[in-house]
Amino acid sequence: MDYLDYTNEFIEEMAKRQENNIVYSKYYFRISTNFEGNLKEKLEKKSNRIKDCLSLMVWDKYEQNKVLDLLRVDRCMDKFCTNCRTFGIAKVLHNFRPAFELMLNQGYKPFLLTLTVPNVQGKDLEYTIRKMNKAFTTFFTWLNKEGAKGFSKRFIKFKACVKVLEVNVQASDHNMYHPHFHVLLFLDSEEFYELDDELEKNIEGSWSKKFNKRNYYCALDIQIMQLWYMAFNGSNITQFDCCSELWYELYQTDFKPLSNKKGLFEVFKYTFKDKDIYNVKNFSDLYFALENKRLRQGYGELYNLKLEEECGDKLELDLEIIEAPQQLLTKELKTLYTVYQGYKKISRFNAHKDIDKIH
Repeated sequence: MDYLDYTNEFIEEMAKRQENNIVYSKYYFRISTNFEGNLKEKLEKKSNRIKDCLSLMVWDKYEQNKVLDLLRVDRCMDKFCTNCRTFGIAKVLHNFRPAFELMLNQGYKPFLLTLTVPNVQGKDLEYTIRKMNKAFTTFFTWLNKEGAKGFSKRFIKFKACVKVLEVNVQASDHNMYHPHFHVLLFLDSEEFYELDDELEKNIEGSWSKKFNKRNYYCALDIQIMQLWYMAFNGSNITQFDCCSELWYELYQTDFKPLSNKKGLFEVFKYTFKDKDIYNVKNFSDLYFALENKRLRQGYGELYNLKLEEECGDKLELDLEIIEAPQQLLTKELKTLYTVYQGYKKISRFNAHKDIDKIH
């Protein structure tokens, strides 16, 4: 059966992730001391919720079959909880999969586009993310609209896309952040195959200190960088031919085909990594910058796609012996891989089945 199997090893990993929650609970409380009123109360509640995440799981226990079937789990749903982020991404993938399959069946090819901006300080992160979101709407319009709002010289036009935000903390300076978009887009295959000349990386760029080599771009790379630079900085599309090469190269892009469905997991990755949160300052910067922001957004034919969480239907349960289950409540993950070590622990919710593939 295609349901999620909670192996003892997987549950132990979940328990280790909860160690981060203890730290984040303390961070929430420390931040709350800087405020009064509703915001202080909100942060204190978040501190308690993330600490108590997964403190209650309800199972159907099939004693003869030695099976625990998950009925309900009490989750904090906090963006900083690694376990909840994993659950959330799995559910997003479940919601997105039918649309992805439909686009492939219609003959469209998936590609991954990365759009970057220069690193910013923590105090500017929230403003930069808002500016990026606004710029992407303009960028999408230029590449896909006809007439005055569109860009007649474009090399590509994509039918639909999903944009996902990621923020990295700079390892050499923990007050600097690298926000960028991963964009899963669908391109007409015939249109793409006409781009042979525009895809040859023969345009010399600057020297990359990170990779210790010179950057080379294709014509499509250059066009995307120019358009993204102009959209982010509020330029008019009529100024395209005047764009300064010195500046647009700071807004580097990466455009590559997705050869298989595993590329989905690369797109719907975490918005930030736990290892990037070095201190309470990073935690605070990320919290306020991401608060009330849509981390995933569909455009074009995927505009109305539900990219938030939902539970999903349950798969059929296949038991060797028909028996009536008893309800079991567990309050610690450790109980599942110690007391119930010999039981097969499963979740039959469709939306859970990709959790063990996300890292």
